[in-house]
Amino acid sequence: MISWKDGEELAASYLKKHGYCIEERNYRTRRGEIDIIASRDNSLVCIEVKTWKKMTVDSMEYSINGKKQRTYIQLCKSFINQTKRFDSFFIRFDVMHIDASTGNIEHIEDAFWENG
Repeated sequence: MISWKDGEELAASYLKKHGYCIEERNYRTRRGEIDIIASRDNSLVCIEVKTWKKMTVDSMEYSINGKKQRTYIQLCKSFINQTKRFDSFFIRFDVMHIDASTGNIEHIEDAFWENG
């Protein structure tokens, strides 16, 4: 069985293998945490990693509900303001599901947007 920590390691390895540069892991503020912040080309990607035994559409929607999306957007803005390196980058919000039983990875690009 894969732990959430191992799931995040698998996600980071997958991203690197697919040409992403990991900029930050477990970026935290008082508001919350972004699991992985990565960049590729001219995009900054904020990624929520879920390591679950079983992922259904309902559970996926619950894991990235409107409140979580708003928090991720604010956290991403905070990261950009703090680093000052990504002002001109396109911002994207992805979700990665790691199957805790098999290690299979599902990468959902553009899982949500700032304007809904």
